[in-house]
Amino acid sequence: MKRYLALLLSGLLLFCAACGDASSQQAEADPIRVGVLTDGDAIDRGINQQIWNALESLTEEGLPLRRSYRVPGSDGSYSDCITALAGEGCELILCAQGGMSDVIQRAAQSYPDLQFVIAEGETADKNNVSTLTFASEQAAYLAGVAAGKTTQSGRVACVHGRLTEETEQMVAAFMAGVRAADDEVIILRENILGQYDGGDSAAEMLVTKGVDVIFHADRTEQSAVIAACARNGIRAIGAWKDRSGEGAETVLTSAVHGVAVAVQDVVRDYADGSFTAGVRRYDVSRQGVDLVLPGLLSDKTQNAVNNAKTKLAAGETTVPKTLEALGEMYPDLAQTND
Repeated sequence: MKRYLALLLSGLLLFCAACGDASSQQAEADPIRVGVLTDGDAIDRGINQQIWNALESLTEEGLPLRRSYRVPGSDGSYSDCITALAGEGCELILCAQGGMSDVIQRAAQSYPDLQFVIAEGETADKNNVSTLTFASEQAAYLAGVAAGKTTQSGRVACVHGRLTEETEQMVAAFMAGVRAADDEVIILRENILGQYDGGDSAAEMLVTKGVDVIFHADRTEQSAVIAACARNGIRAIGAWKDRSGEGAETVLTSAVHGVAVAVQDVVRDYADGSFTAGVRRYDVSRQGVDLVLPGLLSDKTQNAVNNAKTKLAAGETTVPKTLEALGEMYPDLAQTND
């Protein structure tokens, strides 16, 4: 009897071990499948690359996932790309640009079992659509602090095109950051909307006025303003993506969104079952916005930026989000040219 019980127990242990092995094999065989909808190549120093690198880092950490991407336009329409990713078994689809919002909202109705996440989106009115929003004004404010502490001539400038809501936020915040860093610095502003040279002539004109740091608040793929700064040996500050590749000795820093941080949060939450759809806002306190620092900032400037970041994270600094609000804080800046 004892021998029988021993054999029975041994058999049960072997069965449980086999079940455990089967479960492990099943977990390894069924990774999280993540699809990415980009607006260009995945390696672009911008949002696409941030998303791709974020997923790669998660894989290196040991999170079981498979990733693939489609480029609407190159790989068919948005709908074609979504259908292809769904056909590959993708359950979480990350979309690089907020401009895809309308398409994604419609696709969400056709694929109710998929979760869609729009980087830099605005709203999410479906149960399976989420958007990531970023405090762009805080990144621009930090860029302004860096510019105000770096200028040798005491003159800096902000160049921009069409004043969208986000662009106006960045322009106003940048100027406020400069003023916070040094209230004696003169700040010029140029609207280059309609200038067919991309701001090249505007930058050249600003150089003649003694400006030695220019912030280009624009999503342009290649900045003519930064190129002009490089020709004239002055500093440039970029926006929305790492611009250091456009002038290693010219680009002081770039005000960027921490898309990688947000994407990793989303994927980790999805993996552990705690993910809920909706709008997620990322600011300095959540590492959602920051400056890309290629090593051109002095220690003094770096310390000023770090102090400004700490105050922003603690809610001790009010950053204007409109030019009107900027003018109320600093009346002399209300007269800055368009």
